[in-house]
Order: sequence, then structure tokens, then C-alpha cells
Amino acid sequence: MPGRKHAAGGVLDMFKACGVDAWPRGDFARVGDSSVAVDRAIGRPVVRLAGAVPAANSLRLPRTQEASLAAPHRFLYIQLRLEPGQAYALHADLQAGDRSYRRLTVSSLEAGGPAARSRRAGALHVFLPAAHDAWTLLAIDLEAVSAAAGGGGYRPSSSSRGGSGRGGTGHACLRALHLCANMTVRGAFTSDAKYDWHSLPPDLAFSAAFDVSQAHVLWLPAEPHGGVYVAAPRPRPASPHAALPQRPPSPPRRPRRPAAPAEEAPPSLALQPEPIAQLHRVATFSGARPRLLLWAPAGCAADGSAHPEELAFAAGSLVVAMQPIAGEPGQPPLRHRLLRGHSAAVHALALSADGGRLASAEEGAGAALRLWDFRRGCCVARVPGHAGGVTCLDLSPDSALLASAGVDAQGRQELVCWDVSACWAGCEGGARELARHATAYDVQALRLLPWDPERLVACGSNSIRLYRLKDSQLRGLSVSMDGVAAARRPYSCGTLAAPGSASVGDVFTTLAFEPALPERPLGPRRLLAGTASGALYTVSLEARAVEGVQAAHAGALHALAVHAGFCATGSADGLLRLWGSDLQEAYMEAGHEGAVTGLALSPDGLRLAVGCASGALSLLDISTQRYTTLLRSHTAGVHALSLLGQAPGREHEARQYVTGGADGTVRVWSGADHSQLLELCAPGEAVLSLACHPGKAEVACGFSGGALRVLDAAGATLVAESRQHTGAVAQLAYARHGRLLLSLGEDGCVCAYDVQRAYMPTSFLLAGFPLHATAMAVGTDGRLLATAALSLRAGSSSPGARPAGADACTMRSVLVLHDTLSLQPVLQVQLACSGRVAAVHLTPDGRHVLALTSDGRLLGYSCADGATVLDVPRCLPSPCLAAALDATGAFLVAGTAGGQLKVFALHALHQLPVSHGIASTGEGPPPAPAIIRSLPCQELCAGGSAVMAAAFLSGHQLVTTGAAGERRSSKNAPFWERKPPPLEASLLITATPGERCTEVVRRESRLRITSPRKGGSSGRQQPRSAEWVDGEVEGDRVPAYRPQQQLRLLPPVAAVQRVCGFTSGAGYAWLPAPEGEPQRLLYAAGNVLLAEEFGAAGRQTHLARLPRDITAAAATAAGGLAAAAVQPAGGKGSTADVHLLQLGRGEGGTAVQTVLTHHSYAVQSLAFSPDGAWLASLSSLPDGVGSSLALWSVEEPAELAAGVQLPCMVAALAWARHPAGGVPTFYSAGSDGLTQWQLESEALTSSAVHLPAVLRGVPLTALACAEEEEEEEEAACSKCSSDGTSATANGGASGTVYVGDSSGRVWQLEVDAGQDVRRCQQLAEVQGRQGVSCLAAAAPAQLAVGTAGGALLLLAEEGWSGQEAAWRPLRGEQLDGAVVGLSLQAGGSGATATAATACGTLWRTAPGSAAPEVLLCGQQGNLSSWHFAPGLAWKGGAPTAAIASPAGVAVWQLDEAGSWGRSPLVEFSQAPDATHACLADDASMCAAAYSDGSICVYDVPGARMRWRAAGAAAQGGLAALAVVQRLRGCKVMAAYRSGALYLFDGASGQVAHRTLQFAVRQESGRRCPSNFPLTGVALCPTDSALFALCGRRDLLVVKAAWTKTPAVDPLARLSFGAPDGETAAHLDCEALEEAPSSRGGGGGDPTFAAPAVHAAFSRTHPGHLYVTNPASPGQVLLYDYTSREVVKTLVAPVAAGSDGAITALALHPSEALLAVGTTAGSLLLLRLESEAWAELAAHGEGGAVAGLAFSADGKQLYSAAASACATFVWEVEA
Repeated sequence: MPGRKHAAGGVLDMFKACGVDAWPRGDFARVGDSSVAVDRAIGRPVVRLAGAVPAANSLRLPRTQEASLAAPHRFLYIQLRLEPGQAYALHADLQAGDRSYRRLTVSSLEAGGPAARSRRAGALHVFLPAAHDAWTLLAIDLEAVSAAAGGGGYRPSSSSRGGSGRGGTGHACLRALHLCANMTVRGAFTSDAKYDWHSLPPDLAFSAAFDVSQAHVLWLPAEPHGGVYVAAPRPRPASPHAALPQRPPSPPRRPRRPAAPAEEAPPSLALQPEPIAQLHRVATFSGARPRLLLWAPAGCAADGSAHPEELAFAAGSLVVAMQPIAGEPGQPPLRHRLLRGHSAAVHALALSADGGRLASAEEGAGAALRLWDFRRGCCVARVPGHAGGVTCLDLSPDSALLASAGVDAQGRQELVCWDVSACWAGCEGGARELARHATAYDVQALRLLPWDPERLVACGSNSIRLYRLKDSQLRGLSVSMDGVAAARRPYSCGTLAAPGSASVGDVFTTLAFEPALPERPLGPRRLLAGTASGALYTVSLEARAVEGVQAAHAGALHALAVHAGFCATGSADGLLRLWGSDLQEAYMEAGHEGAVTGLALSPDGLRLAVGCASGALSLLDISTQRYTTLLRSHTAGVHALSLLGQAPGREHEARQYVTGGADGTVRVWSGADHSQLLELCAPGEAVLSLACHPGKAEVACGFSGGALRVLDAAGATLVAESRQHTGAVAQLAYARHGRLLLSLGEDGCVCAYDVQRAYMPTSFLLAGFPLHATAMAVGTDGRLLATAALSLRAGSSSPGARPAGADACTMRSVLVLHDTLSLQPVLQVQLACSGRVAAVHLTPDGRHVLALTSDGRLLGYSCADGATVLDVPRCLPSPCLAAALDATGAFLVAGTAGGQLKVFALHALHQLPVSHGIASTGEGPPPAPAIIRSLPCQELCAGGSAVMAAAFLSGHQLVTTGAAGERRSSKNAPFWERKPPPLEASLLITATPGERCTEVVRRESRLRITSPRKGGSSGRQQPRSAEWVDGEVEGDRVPAYRPQQQLRLLPPVAAVQRVCGFTSGAGYAWLPAPEGEPQRLLYAAGNVLLAEEFGAAGRQTHLARLPRDITAAAATAAGGLAAAAVQPAGGKGSTADVHLLQLGRGEGGTAVQTVLTHHSYAVQSLAFSPDGAWLASLSSLPDGVGSSLALWSVEEPAELAAGVQLPCMVAALAWARHPAGGVPTFYSAGSDGLTQWQLESEALTSSAVHLPAVLRGVPLTALACAEEEEEEEEAACSKCSSDGTSATANGGASGTVYVGDSSGRVWQLEVDAGQDVRRCQQLAEVQGRQGVSCLAAAAPAQLAVGTAGGALLLLAEEGWSGQEAAWRPLRGEQLDGAVVGLSLQAGGSGATATAATACGTLWRTAPGSAAPEVLLCGQQGNLSSWHFAPGLAWKGGAPTAAIASPAGVAVWQLDEAGSWGRSPLVEFSQAPDATHACLADDASMCAAAYSDGSICVYDVPGARMRWRAAGAAAQGGLAALAVVQRLRGCKVMAAYRSGALYLFDGASGQVAHRTLQFAVRQESGRRCPSNFPLTGVALCPTDSALFALCGRRDLLVVKAAWTKTPAVDPLARLSFGAPDGETAAHLDCEALEEAPSSRGGGGGDPTFAAPAVHAAFSRTHPGHLYVTNPASPGQVLLYDYTSREVVKTLVAPVAAGSDGAITALALHPSEALLAVGTTAGSLLLLRLESEAWAELAAHGEGGAVAGLAFSADGKQLYSAAASACATFVWEVEA
């Protein structure tokens, strides 16, 4: 049985210990009505107990009365849900310290109130009625119960734990647990920690979809307070390893031809004075990391002046020095001294003993260490440091030695010591490394010994080690941990850490030395070490032994400060404690709102600086016990900033400002001393935008979840709350002197609220096309609203009007001016830029509107006529995130994502003449104003965190806020900013022809503004103009709220997360990788070109998603350029385009350079020249009449150099290496022999190589050119020079060529410059006369041979024997199919071969490996059927897919644990072609159907066949196959196209039931005109007896009772009419037998795209299902089969005709989204709440979507196409 857990907060899961998860087998006893099921609300398995009598329906843990759980913990937790009004009971059998037994009973069986308790001999009964059915965490304090049952009452003192289980009458352990009747139990566990719903252990927590706010926590007999370890909320999982340094990216490919000059920024003018602003104060403390707070004693500066004592702490990338004095009211604040130099967050600090010198280290790659003259505030040196992950630093007392712990380039932790004495003296040479030592102890802290600087102490994982620096080495010894448990001393008035934790290992987190005694200043001292369990160790350094262990805190110790006579400790439990020198008792304790991470003692020991993880910095006067707050700050990025409004008459007071951040807090700051005045918290949501009322202390806050809350900053109360946006609230602004509030959401909507009517929404600017708002600004007078928007315009619909593959729609940025009252547009300006507008501002005089774009451009336009007045390109080095104008409009400040802050002077803008706009009169058009091309500017700071917000305060002060990253993540970003790659831009909204796109635009842009306008007496709307027609502000009337204006358009809510598949016939290429990084493989999967790392991370990069399936792919040797050829489009005149792609590292680093058009038929081979300047492409003509060869120059601009049509079939191409400046040469091999091709003077010439007699007339099938080493090439060149011959005679060079023929022979040919073979040698002959299909060569002479029979042979040259080279075979392997691709990479230990086979497998044979390794696996042939199984979460199942194809059935695991489908989990092959495949929900069983009519059932985990049945051949072909989950096992349902239904037993294969009730033709031969041929079956996910039969134009919903007397009852029928006017009775059943099913068949079969009915049952609304209408393309009906009515009709934006037919349908588990697949290969997502569609670019054209399914949690969407070899995994935002 399980025993006590020794770790702090240990947990004993009783359900797991007793094997409840193995129900019904396990160590438990069940009586009566008890069962196990999965609760859909929480997503976890539960035990359900029913019955009227509790004693007769129970579950006991453990099984027998003699056994015991022996759970020694204090608290018992039970997760249960009771049935209101029903009788229940639970009993807990307890054992006391004197071995006596007691029973606790909690039930609803006794009368009395809720608090009524009865105590009998050794028993306690608690009456607790079942008042509600919500989930409850029942927490029982067993020690309090035992004390109450014993009659002594419960006293929460030390005796309650001290007497437990130690011979007293207190609680010792829990023996057994009885659960009785009318309850649902998720789990039961015991622990010494205090838990709630937010801090449950991961194994016992509910799913993320469970709403914890609706659950309850109930404590019996009472909730304990104080002296209890409180479990922390579950943190977000993070990697335990430090981030490894990233190597710099490879240099870009140098262009071979001069490119067009880019637009250059005009020279900027200097802004005077220099600098125009200085950093004054930083209100931030990086308290999340420990030990970033130091106390520098007073001293003398370098000039002899006195320097006061200061606190040194980290604030992001800055080091701040601040005097430890609290500012007095009315006095100016103390100025901070700032040490700037780091470019990343500071992670470690160390100070010298005299406080004059400081060392600091930053995070990230490189981990630079800096040395500072602290009193002067300057950096004196930079130490190279570590590769990353610096955890701690220390300086010796004389500052001569520096020690640090970090991570090296291999990811190992290391300790390094430097001699930095030369750095302080300013001598040459800098820091000198003394020793570098690798360690495996996860060092958390280190200290140099003050009395012996050549020795240091480091602590980490269960280790304290002493090191000595000697002979450039660090040699260490560990402190012995023997007898630690006996030395442990309890703390008499606090909470103990878990007993025995030190005996099982602990993590040491901090170190401190005992101060020197006055009488023995040089004597040995003791060491104090804190641990993660809260224990404090006292260590003797001389004896290297532990003298004592004190349980100081209930949480991890983060900080230690020691002085003569006392010690201060800070812990993660938020407590600060001061201990005496004997560490027996704490005489002072202070609680904090967050973990105490920093402590710094003044030199006199009277004051203590305390830093917390919550960003607070405080000062404690130990003598007076006075606590003073020095600084408070946000704990996450600060995203919003706004100036608080001032009431009339208080304008002379200092302006206050408000900030909001990702930590969910809104803070009010004083503008005088910048101290925090008020803090309001909204946990769980990030504050993204703020706006303050101009006349009241009201703050409007916009949150990431879409909520808008208005807070009263004076009374700290909530004024109003509204939720009008579907996305985050990005911007807020007050207008009309505080009468209106405007909000802009990331959904593109702008909403106006009436402030005087409790912030009621009044009008909207809707998110539709052609406009989608991205930024907004309100003028000073509040009359004008300026919005920046993206405009989607349809492109030319003519095919000749734009190049192939160009976007059908283009997006441009526009600025629109609106009337703030009616939100009607006044003026619209088209921006002359390609970037998105990031910030908009209206000048205070209202004359101009300014826009800052994401590409760093500053634009200005006149508000009168929209004329461009300002255009400064590239004025910002990185994307703009924030901007602010001062009150006069003279200066503009812009902040960027890179941390840059620039100030622009706008005086030239204000000096422009006033424009009278469109209403001006005069002769002729007004003259065009001069455009300002440059502005005086000045950069204030560089580096650091991203600037998120900025605002000007009165008195020429500027406030900025920052964050570690940009505000928007890839998930929450607007749809135009989301990845995928640039090629998919045209597919983000709708990848359709022009007419369909125009229809969508018209429908969504019909935005009628019905708000009244002043001055119009008639009902007609007044014409819009640039002049104002309303009166004064006092007379404004806010229009009424109209709900019909809330129209919304959905951006795409899914992005490709992974593509599973491999098109082996398209080829592949290994891309070069920098040293130390994993290799990347370039390959194709369907219509997607991918690059995947084969390392520990296994990251996949989507390079391009092309319009059709890829047939060939290649990459240059340098890896900078790739080419991919696609299938030609259907129709006359179509071409097989070759796409050139410029490759880059990481996501989004790939761009299509150009599209090459020449070939009319599919390209079978692509090959780049060795220098990457030329590309050869080869395609075969139909019927074997010849081949087409093309040579391309890929230097920009790419163009066709030559195109040749050959009368013979060419099997292979290979480039020969040519010297720099030589003639490009390549060879082709085919049925006519070997041909040499050379490009001379822009002409492509060919010469037949004169083959020896043994090869004449023999078809050549494979070709490779030798890869010579540089030494051999130089030797050959020198030999030619000495012989006086030219290496380029006849324009070419001699070389070695390897060829393979159709008989399986491999030859080595030495070809001279005259195309003669000087030497011919046969290297090998493959047995069985298999034709050689591929060859690959590597230097030195090594060769890989692949055959059509699947043989792989590796050869190597070993010297010469006479006139011939001696070759020997290295290894031979037999692969699973014909080798269609081959590569060979030479290495130090041998060559590594990679081979792709026709079966879709990529193999790798490495030197020394016993067998070849499978790298990738794809699907062979077209897809016939695809079925998805979500897997049972409570069983740990993973999402799985079954694919049927002519090659067989493959089962794939589609998650990270299954390596994202690199290879199938199991494959089953049979002689006939597989037509259908279906999985059980838990993927334990797979059913498959074959073309001969047989049906097989396979055991997936065992990889074996269970049974095989002949099937019902008389019923025609199979239409659908389904696995029905029944309580008594699985059944296999086979639905035939004739309408017959067969049900097979999943275990035996016998026909359990058969029904011909719905067959078109009965056994008697009679035809049933009411029935229809079947095309598919849809099962109800919540009721296995309910399913729908689908036909070409009909749907039938039936309910089945599969019992001994089966009955199948039709519930409803929906008919869309027979095709071509015929009825189902006239359909010939024999013709249906030969026609393939619409759910199967190949992608090339036209019947696959035939319209048919598809259905999906609703999970949340019983009686509803979604049905497609094949008679109307794109129409989806919501059908109520109980009332037989169509509830709703949804129309998808699909093309008319066969391209618009829906082939797949899937419903989100929460029914928030509906996914639709079409014959065109695209996916459509419908948000059911708003009925808005979004189109996703999925599979290539012509690849009809054959499979579509959501995961169980709804976070992924899986799709597959019939003609492709790939499965797409989409990340869905529901």
C-alpha cells in the first residue's frame, strides 16, 4: 500500500493507488449500482453511484477491511457532485496515534441544520444536505476531526502535528474510505498542503474547458488558517533548461545582377538641443528573479566627493541606483541613477565589499557580463561571458576575481573564474579567464569566500560544493549530507517543511556567510544555505558537514541576509522572517503580496530592503519596525498609458496618469514624484488599452478578452461594463468633451458609447469589406474621428491582366475621417504605402492627420482635401507600436518594437498654408501643396524592451511604457498579419474568381447608417460633405442604439500547424545547416513545400503552399534557392509552372521569387547547377513520344535560356562540376544513350558521348557525375597546365560519369573533352536483373545505387589494380519499393545514404547502423477513404487517422508524441485495393473494406488481423463503413450502395443483424421507389443507435435497436429531388454496383466530385443536424429531425458548378464552428454565432477534400484530400 509522501505538498491519489482506473478490476469493493463513465462537462472519467439505499450502493477503498490506505496526511480531499434532495453518505475510517479507530461520517440522513453534528464513542457525524449539483471539492481536516472526536476539541497548535502518529491520541493515518449512493466522484486524495480548484495537482485537475468559477470548496469542520502549506496555482509549464544560444543566420545569397535601388530615406535633420530629453526615472523592479537587489555602502567617488549609500537593483535591461530614502510629500522625487548598456534583461548582479564596483549579466544568447564603476555610473569593461543561461555572479572583496555560473554552447552548465583586476585599472588585455569547469549540479547560487578569494562555494540540486582555484582548474568537494534528518530542528511557532525532505534530496537556492566575529576576524565562519523546501542549513566549511537544519518556511527560500546577531530570510510563501543567531526562533515576521526574492541589509544592520516578485520594493526599519514602500511596478508588460482627467479648478495640480498591463492591473501614478497611488486588479485578463475621462476620475479599460470596463479611480469602483467586440479591445478614446467613448477592437469594429446614459452603445463602424479598421484617433475638439483601415479590392478578373498565381484581391491601407456623432465618413484617403498603419494622430489644430506605418513610414494628409503634405520613408528602424503628440503639436514621439524612441519636430508641418478643402471656390484647381520629405529628429534610446505606449505630461515630461514582446501574438493578431507565408495572402479571405469575391464584398459592405443628422427635416439622408453641419457641443444629441448595425465579418480562425505526408516521387534535398544545428530536409507533401529539422526539436517550416500538387523539387547546394514544379491545371493551354523560392531561416522567411512557365506536361525532374546559377527541368511527353528539356537562368530576373523537345525518352539529368568562369555542362541519359549539354554564347549545344560497344543500344536509366574534392581538382588543373593542354577544349572539361542501365549494371565512364570515353569500367551488377533507377555520388569516390526492385547498394573505391580502380561494396539493403530518389553525404566515419521509394518512404542508412532508419513516410497512391478517431482522453489516447488507398490501410498518430505523423503507427496490406477504413474512438480497432467486397477488422495495438468476412457482394459496392461503440463491445456497420445494412460483431466477425428495409431492390427482386442508393452514413456522437443514411439527393435519419429482435425506425427524411429529373426507382442497381462511392474513389475519378448529401449531428442540441444541399452548391441546412423542419439555411461562398460541391463536413465539439470541405480543395469555416464565413487555403486545386474532423478538445482541425499524400493539422481558435 502507498506510504507517506516526503516531498513538500506530497499527494496520495487513492483512486490511482487502488486501481480505480482499471475498473472493474482493482483493490476496491463495489456494491450495487456503480459504474465508470466520462463526464463531458469536465472531460474526465468519473465514478457514478446511484440507488435509494446508501448502504446497498457503495464503493470502498481498499477492498478488504484488513488492508489499510495508510495515508498519513492531514487533509482529505474528495471531488464530488451530489444529487440534490437525494440521500448519500461517505465514511472515513481514521486511526489515532494510540492505534484506536474512529469513523467520520458525512451524510444527509439525519435531521437538523447544516451545522448539526453528533459525537458518539470514537465517531463524528456531520449532517450536510445536498443543496446543489455543482462540483464540490470537499476538504476535511482529519486532525481537527480526530481531536473533536476524542473530546478534547481541536487546537491548531504545534501539538496537533507533534502528537500525530507518535503515541498520542491525535490523528495518525486514514485507513479506508466509503462512498455511498447518489454521487458522482472524480477522485479522492490526501495531502499536507492546502489546495483549491486553482491549485489542484495536474493529474487531478479538470480539463481547461471546465469553468472553475461554478465549482465550490467546502471545508470540514473549518478552513485552517496560518501554519499551513498553501499549494501555489498551477504554473504554465516551462522548459527546465536554459535557452541555448542561437547562431547568426547565414548571409543572404549575393545577387548576380544589380537589382533596382530600394527607396532610400532622405537625410534627417538634427534636432536641437542634443539630447532633447534625458531618462529621468524608471518605475520598475525585476523581482521575478531572485537576488537582484543589493545595498551599496557610502563611500568616496573618484573625484573625492562623498557618495551616499544606495540601493542597486535590476529594472529590465537597466541597473538602477536609488537612495534608500522615502520621498516626503511635496518634495521633489529623488533622481534615479541609471546604468545603461545591456540589450536584454539583467539576470544577475554582484557588488564589491566597498560598494564601488558592480558586475552584471544579461539573459539570452551571448549572456554578456559587464563591469561598472558604480559610483561614476560608467561601464569599464565587457567580459565575453557564457553562451547563455547565467544564473549567478560574485565578486571577491577586492574585486580582483569574478565568478559566474552559466551555460556553454553545448547546453552544459559551467563555472568560470576571471581575473578582472586589469579591467578596473584600465590596462590592456581586459579580463583574463582563470578556469572553466563543467558541472551537472544545476548551480543556483555561488559565493567567493571573503577570507580566501581563491575558494568558492556553489549550491544546486542536492549539493553544496566547495571549489578551490589552483593551476587553472576548479577542483571541488561536496558537503556530506549524512545525518541531515537527525540534525533537523523544528520551528516552534511556524509551519514545518515536509519532514524528511532533506533525506530524499533537495534543491539549494541561496547562500550566505556568517559574519566574522570581532575577536576572530580571520577565523572560520559557517555557511547558511536555503533550499526549495524552505529549510535553512547550517554548514561547517572546515569539516564540510551539516551542523543543523531549520525548517524556516513553507515555501522555497529565495533570499538570505546575515548580520552580526540575526539573520533575515525571504521565501516564496511571501513571508520575511528575522531570526536570532541560534536560528531557534523568529522574533519578527512580515507578510507580502508576493514571493520575497531580494533582501539587502544596510552596513549598520538597522535597515533592510525587501524586493518581491510582485514588483514592489520596500524598506524596513528594524529598530522601529516601520515599513516604507519605495517602489511598486507591474509584473508583466505595460501595454496602455493614459493621462487622468482633472476636475475644473484643479488644473494647477500635477497631472496623474494611468497604466495597464498584461498582469491584469490598472495603476494610477502621481505625475509629481511618479509614485503609485492606486492599484485595481482584474486577474486573468490583460489590459490592452486605456482612456481617461477629461473631466472626471473615470478610466475606461479595454481587455484582451473583448470586455470594456469603466472604473472610478477616486472610489475604486466599477462604473460600467460592456462587451461589444469579438476580439481584444485595441484602442479607446473619449470624444466630445467626455460625452462619447469610442472603442476599437481587433475585430475591426469601432463602437461609440453614450457616457451620460451609463455607457450604452449607440452606433458602430462595422468590420467588413472593403474597410477593416486597424487604428484610430480623435481630434482635440472631439469632432473628427480618424481611422486607419485595410481596404480589400478585387483585382482584375481577366487571366491576362495579371501573372499566374497573383492574388485575386489586393489589400491597401486607407485613412477615413468620420463625424464622431453619427460615425458617417467625411473624407477617405488612399495611402501610398504597402505597410499596415500602426498609429494615427490628429494634430491639435485639426488641420492634418498623421499616420505611422508598420514599415517605418511617416505620412501626413490634409483634413480638408486629403492632399499629401508629409511623406518621410524609413524613418523608424523597426515596426512602430506607439506614438504620442504633445499638447501643442510641435513634437511627435514614436516608439518601436525594437525599443527605439524617436522625437520628430513638426514645425514645418504647421507652417504650411491653410487649405480650404473641397468646398473652396476659385478659378481652376488649387495648386498642389509641397510635400515635406524629411523632419528634424532625434533618437532618445535604443535597445531594451518594445515601446508599447507613450504620453506627454505637463511640464515637458514624457512617459513611456514597455514590454518584453509585442502586444499581439500570432493567435490574436488580425487576419492580415497572421502567418502563413506570403503566397497565401490571396487565400486569406477568399481564394475565388473575381465575380465571387465581388459578391461577398457587396454583401458585407452594405452598411447603412440610420442615425439621425441635425439640420435635415425630411426623411432622406443628408449628403455627406467635409463641412460640419451640427451645432455646439452642448446641443449635441447622441443617436439611439440600433442593434441591426452589429454586423461582423469573421477573419480566418485557423492556421496550419503541421503537414503530415511525403510525396516521394517529387524528390527531396538536404539543406546546409550551420555548425551545431540540425539538418533540414526539403521535401513535398501534396501541394506544400516543407523544410523539417531532424533533431531534438523536429521543427517543421512551411516554405510554400502552391496551387496544385508538387511533382518535382530541388534546392541549390548553398540552400538559398529552391524550385518546385506543380501539376498542370486542367484544360487546354495549361502549363506545369515551376516556382522559384528564396529560402530563409524560420517561419515567414520564404518568398516566391518568380514563376517559370514553359512545360505543357508535368515536370519529372529539376536540377540546379553546382554554382546555383542555372536550373534544368525535364518533362515527359505523353505516350512516350519524347521529352521536353528546358534550361533557366535563375539570376534575377529569371528567364528561359533554352528549350529543347527531344524525340527520345530521357531518364535522368546530372550537372558536371565546372571551374569558375567555365562553360556550364550537364549530362542526360536515356534510351538513346548519354548526351552532353553545354551552354555556349547563350546557345545550348548537345553532343552524344561515344560509348563503348558494350553500352551501345542499351537504354540508360540512371546518371550521376563524380563529386571531386578540391585537391583533386587542383591537381587535375596543374596536370593539364604542365601537359600544355587546355582543360576547356571544345568548350568543356573532362570528368567522371556514372551510369546505370536497364539490366542492373553500374558503369564508371571517364569522358574527355571530345566526348569520347577514355575508360569504361563495370562497378557492379545487381542480381535479379533489376533496372538501376537512381545513382548518387560523393567525394571521395563513393557511390550509392538504387534499383527498381528496391535494392540499395553502397560502393567505395579502394585504390587501383592495374588500369582499373578497385571498388568494393560497403553494404546492401532491400527497401520496401522501387527507389525513386537517392542522395549520398560523405562524412568522417563513412557515407550516409538517403533513399526515397515509390511506396512513399524515406530511408536513411548511416555508418555503423544495423538497419536502415525510416525518416518520413507518405501515402502510396490516391486516397480512397480517410477516417479520424479523436482518442479517449481519460485513457491517454492520441488523435489517430486511418487512410485507405490501393496500397492498403495505414494508421497514423497525429500528435507530437507520434512525431506528428512522420511514419504510420501500423500498416495492413492485402492483395485487393482498400476502399474504406474506419477506426474505433480509442483507435484500438480498425475496420477496412476492399475492392473484392471483403471486410477485415484489425487489432491496431497488436498489429494483427482479428477476422475477415466475405461481405455481401450481391448488394453492390460498399458505400460506407462505420465502427459502432456499444456497451457490449464494438460492432462494424457496413452500408451498401443498394441501401442494405449489415452489422458485424467486432470480436468474431459474424453477421449480428441485417436489414433490407432501406434497400432499393429487395431479395424478391422488387424495387422500392421510396428508397434511394446510399453514398454514406453519419453517426451521432452522443447516441450510437442514431445515424443518418445519405444519398445523392436524399437523407434519412433512423433510430436502431440492435437487440435480439432488431428494429430500425425511420425518424425523418429530407429529399432535394432526383438528379436529371429522375426518381430513385428508375436508378439501375447494377449500374450502381460498378460506380464507385462518392466517399471513396481516387481523386482523379470524376465521380468523387459528384454532389452528394453530407451530414453532421449536433452534440449540444439533440434533434439537430447539419445537412448539405447537393442541389444548391454551398448551401448547408440546420435540420430538426424531431419536428422535421429546416431551422436555418446557411450559404457558403463557393463557386457555382462542380467546383462548389461540398465533399466533407465537420462540427466543432463546442458547436462554435462548422468546417466545410469542397471539391476545389479549400476549407470554409463558419462561426455559427455570427454566421460569418472564412476561407482557408488548404489542398491544391482539383484535390477534393475527402476527410475533415475536429480533435476532441476542438483545438485542432484535420483535413485530407483525395489526390494528395498529405494530412493537414490546423490550429483552431474557436
